[in-house]
Amino acid sequence: MRERDCARSIEHGRRAMAVASAPRDKATVGRAELHTGAACDLRGAANVLALIESSLGELMHLAEADACLSGAVALTEADDFNGVYPRAWVPLCWLLAGHGDEAAGFASAVVSRRRCE
Repeated sequence: MRERDCARSIEHGRRAMAVASAPRDKATVGRAELHTGAACDLRGAANVLALIESSLGELMHLAEADACLSGAVALTEADDFNGVYPRAWVPLCWLLAGHGDEAAGFASAVVSRRRCE
């Protein structure tokens, strides 16, 4: 996947999922699913970033989440993609980081935009 050979990544990912499923190795299956999904949806990189940033937010790695959020939101805007999920995480992470006013303003914009789409 890191080499962006999506076809090979999907092939190896599916094989890894099948092999890891037999002994019920959930961690390996999860990693294989993540990389296979990323390869399947490389053009939709905003989705991958959104999943990463939401995980970082849940783990309270707020600075890292914010960096991914910026990329995810920029990609959704560039591709004219409805990026409500990454946009919804921005104010949550900002609120958790102690930036309540900024979080409230961004959340309000997300809610207003969602009604229009």
